[in-house]
Amino acid sequence: MTMGKLRTFSLSLMAGAFLAGCQSQQATVPEIKVAKVEPNPAPKPKPEPKPVAKPISLNGSWVPTDEATKGVYVATFRNNQFLSKAPEGAILAKGNYKVGANGKVKLNFVGAVTKRKSEANCDLKGTTRLQCVLTTGSSFNLQKTT
Repeated sequence: MTMGKLRTFSLSLMAGAFLAGCQSQQATVPEIKVAKVEPNPAPKPKPEPKPVAKPISLNGSWVPTDEATKGVYVATFRNNQFLSKAPEGAILAKGNYKVGANGKVKLNFVGAVTKRKSEANCDLKGTTRLQCVLTTGSSFNLQKTT
């Protein structure tokens, strides 16, 4: 073999070895994981504020609507205090009251003449009517005048 042929042969072997090496080694490309992007969820609507309950006020004068007691007394409710007077001004009863949830009213009073304690549970109907039941079982109704 001549020197030229040997050189060509050597170059061919080197090129073949080089190419063989490139083919035998697989290029490793790192796998790229793409995170799945979810669209932004629609913002949740803010809850509307709960309406603030207007405090129930019984302040004012109330008269009985029952036939048997019409004109017999006037009840005055003022700042959790209760007073019942005859038309000529004589005090018939004194006490207090508490307004609870849903228009429930608890009335406690003492008769001026009898000195007897009484209790009534009442329901406010609208803003001007009060339906009450005494613990003795009898009932009375009042209508607001002022």
